[in-house]
Amino acid sequence: MLAIRLENRMVPHVPGERKRTQVATFVVVDGAWGGAWSWNKFVVPRLRASKHTVFAATLTGLGDRTHLAHPGIDLDTHVQDVANVLFYEDLHDVILAGHSYGGRVITGVARRSADRLAQLVYLDAFVPTPDNPESIGISAQSQRRIDTEGDGWRIARTWSRQTNWTRSPSGHVRAGHGNR
Repeated sequence: MLAIRLENRMVPHVPGERKRTQVATFVVVDGAWGGAWSWNKFVVPRLRASKHTVFAATLTGLGDRTHLAHPGIDLDTHVQDVANVLFYEDLHDVILAGHSYGGRVITGVARRSADRLAQLVYLDAFVPTPDNPESIGISAQSQRRIDTEGDGWRIARTWSRQTNWTRSPSGHVRAGHGNR
């Protein structure tokens, strides 16, 4: 089991310890160009159908909150967005899931609000390692894109917003992005 040690408390981030019969509270965080809408079509309804409580967060300046984007928004802003969901909804024993850039966000939330979390789940996400415990390094290639394509503070989305949702014969939902 992988875990993050936070001030004498271990927060596991592999979902193997929870019994399947327990009802849980989830907070889900999307990546750099998504938002709550990314989860609301299939993931949130399935979890709620199983009687779980689910909150899908949209980070400041992203998704349906792009109108709030400005150069002052950073990882700390996004960590605070999710920490605020935990605080203002008075959530405890939360399974916090992050996709892609959302992995960086949930790592920061775990450091700030460990007492409210039961588990971290990284879904194809930036995961902290012993060499990079904050999971915040930016590759040289990404920094070049930020500098040349993103006005020095953001990377423009280079793929279509159109998501092609399909359901396999077994009932599994799959997402595919056009023009990626």
